[in-house]
Amino acid sequence: MHTTTNSHRWPLKSPKATVRSLENKLDSVQCSRSTLHEARDCFVFVFTETWLNNNIPDSAIRIHGLSCYRVDRDTALSGKTHGGGLCSYQQGMCRPFYLPLEFTAIVIVVVYVLLCENAKNALCEL
Repeated sequence: MHTTTNSHRWPLKSPKATVRSLENKLDSVQCSRSTLHEARDCFVFVFTETWLNNNIPDSAIRIHGLSCYRVDRDTALSGKTHGGGLCSYQQGMCRPFYLPLEFTAIVIVVVYVLLCENAKNALCEL
């Protein structure tokens, strides 16, 4: 993690993880946010392979104090019956202290490309 000479101000930090089922890992994430300052100071959490689907409501994966944005696997598009999915959690204000004043907002984009052969095409689309 990067820190600056001013120990009270943190740069934008974001842990990312492939969780292989987010539902059963939420207690660990919430515990980390309560006990580890590295997790408590993060603005964004990004998880891949969440294994979420439309049968799992947002209320089942809620983390107190964070907004949840998710993209579940689409069986019709992927042909997969399990696996896949993205989920990100964001604190209310995502403005790192070192962002120049000319920038009034930042955009966070989460992209997960499963196969390496698709990476070039995905980058062209982005």
